[in-house]
Amino acid sequence: MLRLLSANAYRHVGDYGWHANDRWWGLATFVTLGLSKNDWSAVRAPFFDNRTVSARVKRSYGGAHEVTVGFKIANSKFISPVMQRKEGIFMKIVQECDLTAYNTYRIVSVARKAYFPETVEEVRSLFVEGDLRKKVILGGGSNVIFSYSRYDDIDFIVLRDNFSRLSLDGQLMTAQAGTLLSEMIERGYESGLGGMETYFDIPGTIGGAVVMNAGMNEDEISCHLEQVTWLERSTGAIVSKPAKDLVWGYRYSEFQKRERIVLEAVVRLQAGDVPMFRKKRDDIVAKRHAGQPWEQPNAGSVFKRPQGRFVGQMLEELGLKGTNIGGMEISKKHAGFIVNTGGGTGADVLRLIELVTVTVREKYGISLEAEQIVI
Repeated sequence: MLRLLSANAYRHVGDYGWHANDRWWGLATFVTLGLSKNDWSAVRAPFFDNRTVSARVKRSYGGAHEVTVGFKIANSKFISPVMQRKEGIFMKIVQECDLTAYNTYRIVSVARKAYFPETVEEVRSLFVEGDLRKKVILGGGSNVIFSYSRYDDIDFIVLRDNFSRLSLDGQLMTAQAGTLLSEMIERGYESGLGGMETYFDIPGTIGGAVVMNAGMNEDEISCHLEQVTWLERSTGAIVSKPAKDLVWGYRYSEFQKRERIVLEAVVRLQAGDVPMFRKKRDDIVAKRHAGQPWEQPNAGSVFKRPQGRFVGQMLEELGLKGTNIGGMEISKKHAGFIVNTGGGTGADVLRLIELVTVTVREKYGISLEAEQIVI
């Protein structure tokens, strides 16, 4: 059932559409997994005007306030996300998805199709037998380089706030892969728990942190993990293992093999004085922001640190600090970063990486390894 807020302002024009102010707008019908048409819940309208929707609506996205998984939205040029049924599951699917907000370089790129699953079963449904299209998992986008301005042959599976449920059991926090690290830390503080201050200002998700074994100095995410749950792409099996039984290394985890999709992680937090945790967090953030270019779009350190050397220091010695190609630049603030000064592309980043690797190899005989993932 669809119920109007004002019967005089709008008129019903079909199952999934409304006409208002001489424009067509896509509206939604609420569909809960496992229910039939006769069990659809009521939805109030309009979404495009304000967030006047029923309590069953979980959240809104962007200015259009379209709804999330469990709803079907009409095709509309004003609202790009469309809910579609895939293998009996309703899921948010965005055609012609703008990926700019899904990478911290803010590289402009478009995906032909992007999926936004909210449950494990929805993720699993995207890897059905016979579907040969290449799929890429995208989380916070804080360690990726989009090398193309458009992706027609790759489907993206976005695990962000749509896949970010959290729970606490004593000092153990269980978080879905799309949960932001900063959100985990703040939730811990609310319960008198801390210990992950190193990761507060990393604009990434726990899933991405697990894959890359993110960290700073000797503090790596694997040091905080109790258990990881993942999906085996080839079999569809859901597997959980204690973190101590998995292989970890400097900016390495076995999840980089791409056959395993991280779904959930359990971290152990520390009980303690929250004001002290917050002070430590603030000190770390202040130190980083003083020496790193957080005021410009970037994806963190570009290269893994070679033994006994610092990449930024070598690039300064080589006079590469401030070198730019297109809209990308080796940061004037910290040469270990590449920043987007405006209109930068993935191709610009890759050309700078090539320039750096060749120059460092010729001068120092060191082969640098990029830690960012090229898509």
